[in-house]
Amino acid sequence: METTFHRNRHSEDIRTLGTQIQTLLGDIPITIQCVLKEGRLVVLGQHTVHQTLNSGSVLVRLERSIQALNIRFAQQVRIYLRVAGQKQPYAHHRFILTPPPPPRIQKPSPIDEQPWIVGDEELSHLVDQLTAFSRDTALSTQASPSPQRADEGEPLQAPESQS
Repeated sequence: METTFHRNRHSEDIRTLGTQIQTLLGDIPITIQCVLKEGRLVVLGQHTVHQTLNSGSVLVRLERSIQALNIRFAQQVRIYLRVAGQKQPYAHHRFILTPPPPPRIQKPSPIDEQPWIVGDEELSHLVDQLTAFSRDTALSTQASPSPQRADEGEPLQAPESQS
């Protein structure tokens, strides 16, 4: 049962991949089908007999589109182009997927490398500044007038507690 689930999930992913590739190709009038065979991704592009394509440029665009999708479940890719209804492809191309480069890590600046250690004197000075700021803020809050009711013009008072 588990194998069937994985196989169905995998075939769904392959179908979705074909749709994504076809979307990336945009104006190229071909239908894309994908299959995973022996660990290789096989991509078939089909078009009608009435459509003439430059196979070289189509194969290059297909490779670029596939590389852009950052596929991780296969390393080797084979692409085939054929006219719909024909048994044999008229063009093919194979390539190895290159993994995306690792993210660039910027070297930290000299400022970032310095530890954020504060000496005792500087720490005392900072604490004094913060304490003074907190005290000034508390005093200005206490000195401000009490809020008034808009309809009565009287200050609001806290309800008296009943003992």
